[in-house]
Amino acid sequence: MNYKISVIIPTRWNIDNVVNIFWCLQNQTFQDFNVYLVIDSKLDEEWFEMFKSSIINKLQLNSDDFSQWAGLRDKKYNLICNLNSDFNSETGEWASYVRNYWLNLADWEFINFFDDDIIFDNDYLQKSLDYRNSFKTELGKDFVLTPTLMYKKTWQIQNQWFKRYIFRQSRPQINFLKEKKSDFIQLYSWNSLFAPSSLFKQFQFDIDINFVAEDLDFTYSMHKAWYPILVLSELKVYHMEREKTMLQQAWVWDPLSAYQKWKNRIIFVRKHWNIRQKILFFAFWLRANNLRLILKINKYSKWKEKRKLISSFLWWVRDWLFNY
Repeated sequence: MNYKISVIIPTRWNIDNVVNIFWCLQNQTFQDFNVYLVIDSKLDEEWFEMFKSSIINKLQLNSDDFSQWAGLRDKKYNLICNLNSDFNSETGEWASYVRNYWLNLADWEFINFFDDDIIFDNDYLQKSLDYRNSFKTELGKDFVLTPTLMYKKTWQIQNQWFKRYIFRQSRPQINFLKEKKSDFIQLYSWNSLFAPSSLFKQFQFDIDINFVAEDLDFTYSMHKAWYPILVLSELKVYHMEREKTMLQQAWVWDPLSAYQKWKNRIIFVRKHWNIRQKILFFAFWLRANNLRLILKINKYSKWKEKRKLISSFLWWVRDWLFNY
């Protein structure tokens, strides 16, 4: 059977990242795909034209293969943003809303989600299809396929994702394949996900979570619905991320992210934990978990930032008690 793949890439403003991942796509041995490049921040006309022109010129794209309009989805490459799509003006900048938007756009048999700061080998899409067909026979049901994340173009494994969720610490446990070629995981943090479109469309990103752990919630919901999430050692992507501070790695680098970190933890607890776990969390575990992050903020932030970060981190207490 001849399958086709909808490749979906959310991006912000880094043209170099987009050019790199487009080069990888142009060189794929498997070419039955189309691309939705979804810009999940608001643009003005000048920036939009600059972005579009830079991509076309740097990649020497054929104009017949490129569409700047969301409605023309028969093109090879489709650029989608607030200027040419019906993004909600109030929520269009939020990750979950935008991801739901382009999840519902995809109209081919498979979807591959990519972050824009990764690159991959020329046979990546073909390997994904081959592994899918092989494991589908073994498992007897549809599943989500994920790669090993390498740190840039090195032999260093950055992540093989999360084996399970540790409720006491309200954080996922890192997974290590070691000598195994594959393993099942419960949660995944965004870089590349591959699955049938029909499976992905059964789920939606929680717009209350917006960003910071929206991908963990999305994949954990699949796990709870008994859809396997499979990570492979031989399928790899290379994470060309910029260097991050300790606070950026902990997702508490500014007041908004600190607020989201706290808020999303509470939402995750209320959605996925049982009664006993919730009682223990709010009675005992919550204070220890908050203290750990507050100490990290205190250690790694500048003096003028400490009060803003800590107050933002704890501000959700008021919202949770009175509004949520």
